[in-house]
Formats: sequence, C-alpha cells, structure tokens
Amino acid sequence: MIETGTLWTIIILLGIGSFGLRFVFTGLVGNRAMPDWLLRHLRYTAVAILPALVAPQVMWPTATDGVFDIPRAAAAVVTLTVGLATKNVLWAVFSGAATLYGLLFLLGKGRDAITHITDIIFVIAGCGHSGQAFNLLHQLQRVESLLD
Repeated sequence: MIETGTLWTIIILLGIGSFGLRFVFTGLVGNRAMPDWLLRHLRYTAVAILPALVAPQVMWPTATDGVFDIPRAAAAVVTLTVGLATKNVLWAVFSGAATLYGLLFLLGKGRDAITHITDIIFVIAGCGHSGQAFNLLHQLQRVESLLD
C-alpha cells in the first residue's frame, strides 16, 4: 500500500501539472489567435484520447484479470457501429453500456455488472444527484439479493 504522504504528494503534483497545461492555452495564449496547423491538430484530441482510454479495458479488462472477455468486445463493437451509423455519441455510449450489462447478465456474470453499475451510481452521486443515487443503490440491492 502507498504511504499517505507519497499519495498526497503525487495528487498535488498531478494537479499542478494539469493546471499548468490548461493555463498554457487559456492564460498565456488567451486572446491571441492560434496557428491553423495547431487548431487542425487539436481537433483530433478527443478522437485520439477516448479510444486510448477504452482499448485497454476492452482487450485486457481488469475485471477479468486481463483475460479477453466477449461481453466487453461485443459492447465495443456495438458502440462503434452505433456511433458510425447515428453520428451520436450518447446513443453510442448508451447502446454499448446496454450491450455490456445485458451480456454480463445473460452469461451469468451478474455480479460484474452490478459492480460496474455501482461505479456509475457513485459517479452520479459525485455530480450532485445523491438522492437519485441513493434510490438507485436501493434498487441495486434488491437485484443483488435476487442473484444470491
């Protein structure tokens, strides 16, 4: 386990680094126009970052100790297909999530699905919707008791 002092040092340094990177574009560049070549490259930042975050979780998911998993691969394919077909990010994300959780339940891995749903509920609570998150957790406990 990591020491508390080391953890806080890392968190603070990462926060300073993150602030510094953002400040370069907002504070230093400010009202000046950026060159066209830079704007052209910045347009692809989100397109490059999202697959880089998702690909390792599809190919080597931590939930399965790095073993390739059909529900996660199927969810990735559905997400990509819906995204390309509809050009709508929300439809793509929700269809991929529905595929993942549906296949986890169908293949008898309901516990994995509940763990992921719980993570999402805590994100909802962190966004200031604690009442809704509490209701969702209560419903999730009912589902979990049915699995036992």
